[in-house]
Amino acid sequence: MTMSSAATRHSRDAVYSTSSALALSVVLTVAASAQEALPAIEIGGTSAGSNAAASGAPLAPQLARPDLQPDNVANAARVATSSRSHTQTFTRQDIQELNPQDVFGLLRNATSILVTYQGRKFPNNLKFRGDGNFGFIVDGAYVSAQTAGLMMQSLPVSALDQVDVVRDASALTLGPLVDFGSSSGALNSGFVVVRTHTPQENEMELRTAAQSYGGVLGSAYGGYVFGKKPGEIPAFISGFIKKSSDDGPANGSNWNDTVAGLLKGGFTVGPLDTSFTLFQSSTRYGFQQGTFGEQTASTLAQKWGYSPIESTFLSWNSTFRWDEHNVSLLTLAYTRTEDNNVLASFNSPNLTVANEQGYTGQINARHSFTYDGTLAQLGLQYVNWASPSGQTNYANYARKEDTLSGYGNFEQKLLSDRLIFDASFRLDNHFDYIGVDTAGTTKYFYNRGFPLAVNYAGGATVKPLQGWGIGELGASLGDFNPLAGLANVAFSGRYSHTEQSDMSGVIADANVTLLPEKQDKYEAGVKIPVFRWFTPEVTYFDTEIQNNKQPSRTVTVNNNNVTYWTQGNTSRKGIEAVATGVLQDELLGKTTYRGSYTRLTEVYSNSLGTYDWLNPYRFQTPRTQINFALTHAWDRFTGTVALNHVSMYWSNGFAVDNAYHQVGNYTTLDANIAYNFQLMDWDARLTFYGRNITNKRYETIYTYKAWGAVWGSELKLSWGEHSSPAPLPGMAWLATADDSPSPWSGLYAGLNAGGVFGDGHGVNTVPGTSTILGDGGDDKGAVGRPATFFGRTSASSAASTIPMGIGGGIGGAQLGYNWRLRPDVIGGFEADLQGVAGASASGSALRSATEPVTGANVVTATKATKSLSYLGTARGRIGYLVTPTLLPYLTAGLAYGEGGFSTSLTQVSTSASFAPNSGTIGSSSIRIGWSAGAGGEWMFRQNWSAKLEYLRYDLGNQGAYGDMAGYNLTAAGNPGLYASAVISSTRLAGHIVRAGVNYHFE
Repeated sequence: MTMSSAATRHSRDAVYSTSSALALSVVLTVAASAQEALPAIEIGGTSAGSNAAASGAPLAPQLARPDLQPDNVANAARVATSSRSHTQTFTRQDIQELNPQDVFGLLRNATSILVTYQGRKFPNNLKFRGDGNFGFIVDGAYVSAQTAGLMMQSLPVSALDQVDVVRDASALTLGPLVDFGSSSGALNSGFVVVRTHTPQENEMELRTAAQSYGGVLGSAYGGYVFGKKPGEIPAFISGFIKKSSDDGPANGSNWNDTVAGLLKGGFTVGPLDTSFTLFQSSTRYGFQQGTFGEQTASTLAQKWGYSPIESTFLSWNSTFRWDEHNVSLLTLAYTRTEDNNVLASFNSPNLTVANEQGYTGQINARHSFTYDGTLAQLGLQYVNWASPSGQTNYANYARKEDTLSGYGNFEQKLLSDRLIFDASFRLDNHFDYIGVDTAGTTKYFYNRGFPLAVNYAGGATVKPLQGWGIGELGASLGDFNPLAGLANVAFSGRYSHTEQSDMSGVIADANVTLLPEKQDKYEAGVKIPVFRWFTPEVTYFDTEIQNNKQPSRTVTVNNNNVTYWTQGNTSRKGIEAVATGVLQDELLGKTTYRGSYTRLTEVYSNSLGTYDWLNPYRFQTPRTQINFALTHAWDRFTGTVALNHVSMYWSNGFAVDNAYHQVGNYTTLDANIAYNFQLMDWDARLTFYGRNITNKRYETIYTYKAWGAVWGSELKLSWGEHSSPAPLPGMAWLATADDSPSPWSGLYAGLNAGGVFGDGHGVNTVPGTSTILGDGGDDKGAVGRPATFFGRTSASSAASTIPMGIGGGIGGAQLGYNWRLRPDVIGGFEADLQGVAGASASGSALRSATEPVTGANVVTATKATKSLSYLGTARGRIGYLVTPTLLPYLTAGLAYGEGGFSTSLTQVSTSASFAPNSGTIGSSSIRIGWSAGAGGEWMFRQNWSAKLEYLRYDLGNQGAYGDMAGYNLTAAGNPGLYASAVISSTRLAGHIVRAGVNYHFE
């Protein structure tokens, strides 16, 4: 059942041998350092960000950061030149203009990528040119598709500098082509490369947004750049925090509540650039319920969610420039996802909670040598993935895998860069230490060695008209001179081949002979920048896969589930056409666009059949996708319209009739308009947006309908060292609406006192999973089942809802700033902090349940407490002077505070077989939420005002998960220690009424 140790060593030795080649490339530095020729390929400069800011306004990230420049070897995501036309880049400006909800919303605008959503454990997924195998690269570190599906939706897009989409044969040097958590070991068809923001100057940003379905968002960012003086070490540090929540459509259970933070820093010492990224998020959300009448009743009844899912991402990147020819890159990374998967029901109070974890650790080392148009790169990469509890579709099944890889890339520029050849290779040695072939299988496999995956590719780029002076002819025609574009016409072609021998430790199905898997991929493209307003690009791709392995069926043999394997062939061919341009950049502002068209001309699979309009029943990939985005900037306004069309395809999605149904066949339209203005020293941007404004309730997976139209607004305030404090043209009224002295302008501070009340949310305790401690996960038959039954009964008896409300007195201070938007309109910001006295409560409950095997009665006494220690807000205010001294106003913004609760449980049973059981769980943490309200302020004497204010605050849900351990003395004659899991939660939300006094400084 397992690969022999000799075979394992043999395959891994093939990868280890690349380390000697890597060492040899480093030795070349000795010879190269004596040569004077400048490299034709960039090796980059400092990435700490201070140099750009030292001499003036900061550059765009793509100019200031070597790791974002496509031809720079300091770019860890650099692809071969012949692949450039087959990749797509979203810059920081693109992301701002498109204004997506999250990374997956951004990728809906990517050529040939289908983004799907389902209300299940793996909610977000992608298909690259019809293939669902892909990976993410985040700040140089590989993230598997499964981990990305859980983590990436909480990564804020406003914290990104660039996102690249790299497809098919372009991806050999980026990461393992063998995915993790995949039952078949099918190869990745592309990567999404994400780079977070690096500050180029001292800067700050505040952002708040509100949208339909109860969506609110607040975020804050700050970056600081050191080392601007001669002799100082260039360095930077930045931090980002975000709080967001959505209620989702009514009765759909698709709510979410997210807190996320990102810390980034780096420094440059001589030839060494080093940076790190730490991302942490905690998200609670419910899985969207399917559509009644379409989905099976059992699936519709599932009220599932994550409460919470916590993600941690840490990467460390170092670039060492040995000399002008040699650069080495080193990446270390760690990723963790842990969730409480809440499995509840719409039809009953029963609930279980499964705790799931996944971990990834990796190291990637690469060396690049450049000289006179020649580039040689060699690298080693090791990735280890483990899920001790299982995750998503493989919950409760331990899994551990790793991949050791060696890779290289070689490029040569000839004929004054008119011709560029490149060749790449990658060797992936994948190994499964423990796993199962299919979910629901109780039989583990151990030490399954996948055969060495050998990948190689070659390509060329030709610019036949470059350097002949053609672009200078007809220069007087300006943007309408086609000869200027013809000088940069580029043709490219690329071929890649992958091969794996037959897998070890698997059983072929009847009449199946498992053969080596082979993949051949072809790409050919042409880019013709005829005009500045029209640059077309066409790519043809062809993917041929032979003998792709996958589980076919599972049967029970001698009380063990045995999985049989089959194989199939797949063919995907298609065309991608892209056009970009600047339509005009004159008196009416600047208009830019990007449009793309993808057509799968052939899709074939042994299991799916060839696409046929007369028999489309099994076609599960859209044949046509269209994207188009148009942006117009004029004066202080910027508007963007983005269209996304997906043709019809077929999906099952737990259909009530177990048949495939039509999905897709939709066209969505997103639009936004932004207004830029100045508020004191801050650059302000007010955006009104609509997503899916045509209100299409489309499906990408059957039974899971889109929300429909989402409308919202966002206010962003940003400040940088080179922000202009002067008002924008035509905006002088905003800063100097009234030159006369006003007591309502400027800085103020004061004190407040009042009460907090109305938090009537009780403490809910619900049962989780139950296990027998020491059980390794295999089915051990009936030996422990009475203990397991008692564990479940123990947890069920613990279920309770203890009503209680907290309230008390509050007192604290506030600090704010006002300015006159108009003579009678006052805007401002205010932050406050209050201590809370007496805001605690307690309660108790008594519940019982009957254990089904022995009939024993289990009684649980529950005591719960809840408290709020302090509460603060940071809000914007806007008001109207009804008299020169009376200002009624509206206010909204962030709320924060420290809340805590605890639940103590004591259990006894009428059966002497079960010892008494007890446990205490709880949580105390700083929470971030929202606040909104209204008030009035009266200037009762010069520089002094009094106010009365009402606020509604909501700090979200707070929960804790714990186990109670008990001992079964007589379980089937085999004493067993069991654990019953419970989860307790409460919500911190209520009302504030307070009065205050302020002093307004001159």
